[in-house]
Parts: sequence; structure tokens; C-alpha cells
Amino acid sequence: MKVGLIREEYGWVRLLEQEKTPWEIVNLTRLDDYSLIIYNSKNKDQNIEEAIKNYVNGGGALITDAVGLRNLYHS
Repeated sequence: MKVGLIREEYGWVRLLEQEKTPWEIVNLTRLDDYSLIIYNSKNKDQNIEEAIKNYVNGGGALITDAVGLRNLYHS
């Protein structure tokens, strides 16, 4: 199991390391390596958004907030 973070953020890093969960900043060319992606970015980046949508549509798991969800599906 490996978690992918879109952007390094203190709270997520602390939680993942506290729980000893393997994680890394997402590599968009290897999305299938992640059992979960945390979409924690407020920046609208078309390449990242398309890759994440394809990941989710292919059965991938995603954690995000309302802003992230809006960025992904209402851009």
C-alpha cells in the first residue's frame, strides 16, 4: 500500500508518518502504484486534474475536500 499526495502538506505528512504509511508525492506517470491519492491542492492544473479523474474512473480511491472535488469535476 502506498499513498500519493498531490502536494506536500504538513498535516497530511505528519498523519501518514505517524501511522507509518508509505507515501510519496504523486508521480502522474505511475498512478496505478497508489492505493489512495490525497488530492490536497487548490491549484488548478489541467494535467493533474485529468490524470486524477482517469485514476478515479478506473477504480482508484481518492480523498479530497469540496474545493478539490469542484476543481476536478466543475472546471
